Amino acid sequence: MNGNLSESEAYPVQIYTLGRFRIAIDGNFVNIIGNSQDKPIAMLKTIIALGVKEVAISKVSDALWPDIDGDKATSVFRVTIHRLRKLFGRRRDVIITHSSHVCLNSNDCWTDVLTLQDVADEFDRTIALPDVEQQIDILCNKAFSLYNGDFLQGDQDHYWIVYQRERLKDMFVELCGKAGTYYTRVHNWHKAIDVYKKAIETDNLQETSYRGMIDCYLKANLYGEALCAYNKCKHVFNTTFDIDPSEETRSLIRTIKKNHKS
Repeated sequence: MNGNLSESEAYPVQIYTLGRFRIAIDGNFVNIIGNSQDKPIAMLKTIIALGVKEVAISKVSDALWPDIDGDKATSVFRVTIHRLRKLFGRRRDVIITHSSHVCLNSNDCWTDVLTLQDVADEFDRTIALPDVEQQIDILCNKAFSLYNGDFLQGDQDHYWIVYQRERLKDMFVELCGKAGTYYTRVHNWHKAIDVYKKAIETDNLQETSYRGMIDCYLKANLYGEALCAYNKCKHVFNTTFDIDPSEETRSLIRTIKKNHKS
C-alpha cells in the first residue's frame, strides 16, 4: 500500500476513480463540489472512461452533448475544456488536445485505472515465470490497494461509464482468480483463500471464486469454513437467479459431508 502511494505521489496530479472520485494537485485534494464545475468534471470523467489516451473529441462531445453537433458542439467543447484546465490551475497542461483527440498528460498525471491495467499486465507476465511467489504477493497487494470500489462508484449509469466499470471489475476479479490458482498450485491455501475472498467481495456472482475458495478450505482441512462458503454461494444463487450452484460446485459439498462423517 505505501509503495503504491509513493508511486502516485511522484506525479503532480493524481486522479482516483476506483471508488470515490478524487483529484489531488501538488499533494492537495481539490474541492470539486459545485454546479460551476459539474460539466468540466463530467468531461474529465468521460475522457477517463473512454480510455484516457488519445480519446476522440467527437466521442467526448457525443457522450456529453448528444443533441448538439457541428460548430456549436466544437464551441461547447472548447469552452468546457478551458474550464477544466482552469480547475487544474498551474497544472492546466495536464489536459492535452491535438488534432481531433484529447488525452491526459502521462508525464504529469497519474490515474488509478491505468496503473491497475499496468499491474494486471505485469501480473500476466510474472505468473508465467518460475519461483515468483514474492512478486505475485507484491502485485496482488498493489491491485488490492488500487481497487477501492467500482469505477466512478455512485455516478450515473451512462453507457461509457458502465462499460469501463464492468471492464475494470472483470479485470480485477480475473487477476484474483489467477492469483488464487497460482497460490493453490504452490499449496499456499491461506493466500489463495484471501484472494478468492477479495474476488467475491468485488463480484459475488462469480461461481468460480466460490469454488476455488471451497477447494482451498478443503485442502487446508477447514471443513466448517468450506461448508459456510458453499452455503453462502448457494444462498446467493438461489436468491439472485433462483437456481442452485453448478454440479461441479455441488460435488464439493459431498466431499465436505464425507469428511465430516469420517
